[in-house]
Amino acid sequence: MTATPSDVAVNFLLAESIRQETGGKLTIIGYYPGNQLLIPKETKQLVTSIAFVFIALDGDGTFSTAVSLTAPSGKAIFKNEFLQNSVKHPGQPLSVLLAVQPFVTDETGTFDVTLHLDNATYRRSFTVDFEP
Repeated sequence: MTATPSDVAVNFLLAESIRQETGGKLTIIGYYPGNQLLIPKETKQLVTSIAFVFIALDGDGTFSTAVSLTAPSGKAIFKNEFLQNSVKHPGQPLSVLLAVQPFVTDETGTFDVTLHLDNATYRRSFTVDFEP
């Protein structure tokens, strides 16, 4: 029996790099607190690496998996990037990771990231803004 994760039980983290380790651990380098990426004021175009992870704490089953990323202007950076099927075991978290290397943008504002597990969607966001 399949039960898609509930939206409230899906966490989202943004970092420079995230790697899946054995035993379900994650190595996170350059975590962006508040999912906010701050850049110097004189920056005209941001070129960096980002990675994000969705962590589903409930649900169970095998799900077709895709991720979409949309810029503040509404432009799709990528739409429905299909990944391998995700398997969520009861009582264990499911981590879905994606790295964007390089991440290039000249936009600031709120970027939308959407995880698709079968027909369920989990929309989260992060911001790119200038340093104060």
